[in-house]
Amino acid sequence: MKEKIPYYIRLSIILIILISPILVFQISWYFLGEKDGLLFTFCYGIVAVTYACYKFYLDNWRDED
Repeated sequence: MKEKIPYYIRLSIILIILISPILVFQISWYFLGEKDGLLFTFCYGIVAVTYACYKFYLDNWRDED
């Protein structure tokens, strides 16, 4: 049987995923410019939030063991 990752590590992974658009915004603003960097960050943010929701609800990471 597959063991689950401990609850505090799962929440830490979700938190990193949800905070990562801030870092992506800073890097893309520098390399791509003002408008393209912001657009890239919005696209990345949509993917990051979608993945975090997938892990929370479909992989059942929101319940404590």
